[in-house]
Amino acid sequence: MERPKPIRALSKFASSAGATAFDRFRSYATMAQSRMNVSGMSYSVVLFQIPDFAEFSQVEGHDQGIELTRFVNATAEKHLGSCPSVPLPDGRVIVLASRSDDLAGQAERTCVECETYGSMLHPKVRAGICKLDVNDDLMEAVDCAKIAATSIANSYTTYVREYTPALAESMLSRKYVENNVERAVQEGWVRAYYQPVVDVQTGELVGLEALSRWIDPTYGFLSPADFIPTLEDTRRIHVVDAYVIDCTCAYLEEALAEGLDVVPVSVNLSRYDFAGDILKSLGESVSRHGLDPSYIDVEITESASLEDAEWLTHAIEALHDMGHNVWMDDFGSGYSSLNTLKDYDFDTLKIDMAFLRSNGDKEVLRRSHIIVSNVVRMAKELGTQTLCEGVEDDKQLAFLREIGCQKAQGYLFSKPVPWRDLAALDIVKAKIS
Repeated sequence: MERPKPIRALSKFASSAGATAFDRFRSYATMAQSRMNVSGMSYSVVLFQIPDFAEFSQVEGHDQGIELTRFVNATAEKHLGSCPSVPLPDGRVIVLASRSDDLAGQAERTCVECETYGSMLHPKVRAGICKLDVNDDLMEAVDCAKIAATSIANSYTTYVREYTPALAESMLSRKYVENNVERAVQEGWVRAYYQPVVDVQTGELVGLEALSRWIDPTYGFLSPADFIPTLEDTRRIHVVDAYVIDCTCAYLEEALAEGLDVVPVSVNLSRYDFAGDILKSLGESVSRHGLDPSYIDVEITESASLEDAEWLTHAIEALHDMGHNVWMDDFGSGYSSLNTLKDYDFDTLKIDMAFLRSNGDKEVLRRSHIIVSNVVRMAKELGTQTLCEGVEDDKQLAFLREIGCQKAQGYLFSKPVPWRDLAALDIVKAKIS
């Protein structure tokens, strides 16, 4: 089995209260492992962890933290059978489980029951599983199970994950991003790219969207999907977003100084940006570069409206007071609700063209066309502009023109490019004639 070297050795527990119990567990597991070929048994290491254990112990008290760990251990024995197990002082429980088709189900039932533990703070419990073969290193298997459990620590719907080498690579990549984001910004590994927005009817360039790209000296091009979720999970997305905003303001200042015609540029803000000083950073960048705020539009994903309606209302009001237009991004990507159109004062509704993908089903496409047509009509009646992103072919563009959508964006016109490459783009009427 291909595995990384242990990323967190458990030898530190040798001097802890659980050392003797852990030594006994390790001895039993090593013996059972050595007899696999003779006994015909097969095993997996299951590691249960409480992601918020430190917070739980601080609020409930150290003794309650110990009791919770014992409860997880007892619950694991209940669901997984009389398997050797050991509770550790930091809220983890390691189990040597007999491998079975229902092992993941048994582990999930353990996690679910543990979350009913009677306390002021209901604990979240997650489990990682790693198969243990006869020649595998036990400590590496434990670390691999830990990798799997840690990968779902922030999930509210996934309780159990089994280790794979690909998962380890993903976790190492996440750690690299988390540890190097400031350096990536300072050394220019993170760059701002821009994708044109055109008028659907005339083909005129009417805007740009600023997007972050990470071109790493070691790993090469990192997709936004490789670093943005990690930075959101770790609440550090503001480092990249504030940098992209400042780059954009600097480019606009330079273009204006050269006497060039400029169009508004939209920047993306995560809801996690607003937990810090992103509005202050935005205002300072606009002021420092001598820009009218109307040059910078702000996109906020619609999913934010599901999480905290009051927060979103205040954020939109604050941005409007600063002089910025505010867009709702990703309408139609899976979270869409008509309440969003009713409850929030967005200037532009950005519709995801993925909504029109039908996998060849003509009836699904027909219904999708009806829905998008009516969303565009409703937005017009509400005084909200519409923009469709992800436009890839002439048929899609013809449909948008027919229903009166005002703006479009996508690879039909251009992929995102560096600022200086924009002048070479052929954004002309011929593109959509």
